[in-house]
Amino acid sequence: MRPPSDTSRARRRQFTRIRHLTQAIFLGSGVASGLLVGYVAKRAWSGAYTPRNYNFLEGTGLYWHFVDLVWIFLFPLLYLIGRHH
Repeated sequence: MRPPSDTSRARRRQFTRIRHLTQAIFLGSGVASGLLVGYVAKRAWSGAYTPRNYNFLEGTGLYWHFVDLVWIFLFPLLYLIGRHH
């Protein structure tokens, strides 16, 4: 088996950097989403939403579940696949 060339090492490093940047961006968006959910929860707790005025609350809940579903697929894809070497 031949040792990897400098070009393949450089590509692997570049891929690793891009993957880490992508993970950081997704983490940042998750943190921002969590802050939004906290804000909405605080408003809900104070009685800001009524049976006639709940669209923002419902939309935030749906978005949060979407984020959960995305992470269910991203975690194995980004963290677990390729770790068997």
